[in-house]
Amino acid sequence: MRHEKAALLTFITSMIINLCNVGTGILTARILLPEGRGELATIILWPSILAGLGLMGTNWSLAREIAAHPEKEGDLSRTSLSLSLLLAFAAMALGYYLLPHLLPADKQHLLSLNRFYLLWIPLNFVALHLLALDQGTLRWWSYNLVRLAVVIPYLLCLIGFWLARIYSVAYFVVALLLSNLLAASLRVFLQWRAIVRGRVSLSLALTILRKGLPYFLAAAAGVVALQMDKALVVSWLSTQAVGLYAVAFSFASAHASLAGALGTVSFAALANEPDRHRQGQFLAKVFRQACWLYLAAGAGVALLAPVAIVPLFGREFAPAIKPAVILTLATSVAALGKIIDECLRGVGQTHPGIVAQFVNGGLMALAASWLIPSLGLTGMAAAAVAGALAQLLVLLAGGMALFGLSPAQFWGFRRTELQILCQRFLTYLPKKA
Repeated sequence: MRHEKAALLTFITSMIINLCNVGTGILTARILLPEGRGELATIILWPSILAGLGLMGTNWSLAREIAAHPEKEGDLSRTSLSLSLLLAFAAMALGYYLLPHLLPADKQHLLSLNRFYLLWIPLNFVALHLLALDQGTLRWWSYNLVRLAVVIPYLLCLIGFWLARIYSVAYFVVALLLSNLLAASLRVFLQWRAIVRGRVSLSLALTILRKGLPYFLAAAAGVVALQMDKALVVSWLSTQAVGLYAVAFSFASAHASLAGALGTVSFAALANEPDRHRQGQFLAKVFRQACWLYLAAGAGVALLAPVAIVPLFGREFAPAIKPAVILTLATSVAALGKIIDECLRGVGQTHPGIVAQFVNGGLMALAASWLIPSLGLTGMAAAAVAGALAQLLVLLAGGMALFGLSPAQFWGFRRTELQILCQRFLTYLPKKA
């Protein structure tokens, strides 16, 4: 029951975050139009990739380390804070040198803003390391509070831009940095007592890095899977097309909150569950129930795309409708894969996820190279579906092999599963007087 309440709390937070992201997505599209929206997506892309690689999987190893040794929280807090800054500065230095070579020729005018946005990396690393301590100790209130501290201030900034008629991409970059600074500062404040009483331990830092190595490979694979489509669009298509794809993907991900909530809670639940049989049963149950939810939510988002995108984002984004409908399938399938991957990581098994994500990225790139020249954004969306399906199948095979589960235990659409879901949500509804 504790895990179910944690999942509900994290899910509600994720829904609020999703609503804020919808609001920021709409405002960004309305203010910047496709060209400016594409420039912002280009600026964010490579720092995000560098951050995903530069963290070296240490956030996952921290979550497992604090779950196993809660008495070391002080030393882990202070050591992780120091380690996050060290890793961040290394990633920033690498990014400053590489960015001129990574940006396509038609997007070199964005180099200065791209380099300025590298300041986001240390803020992100500090927040993620300290959030990992919350995840490992099951402190979901502070975990979710800090997540909200990023999106709500950013939304308020964008509302201010809309009212003040500010149309510069540079202001959006500054707003992103300020909102992440607020979230990182809040998390340091909440952890301050543990940080003060702890000490920086070189041996502990080396342990975190060593245990994070398998997760680093998983992070690298995750970057390939999650950012490959955006990198391909930025590299092969115009800035305007990048803006259209950003809106299509954002709309198609409207129902993705649940995967983050279930994945986060499942990681912690399995990290604290020593019995292998119960681990397998937990994984199969979560996946079956997620299938029901994504079947309904994905269909709803796909049906809404033709009637909602133009009223929400503007008629300039009408070409994003068809890619958004196709991408809804890709994001649904990818979300189901994410749940399995997080569960496997919770028991220390990263290799199935690594293989699955590399398969996803490789197949996506191959399909995109064939489809984009003739179909443009629609071809990119179809390539994303192919990659997500391949990733899910590899992860399912890994989960079945590890826990000795049968396909029916994952795919059994049982009436009782739907009844359990309905009962759980009804439990948390207000009772009538």
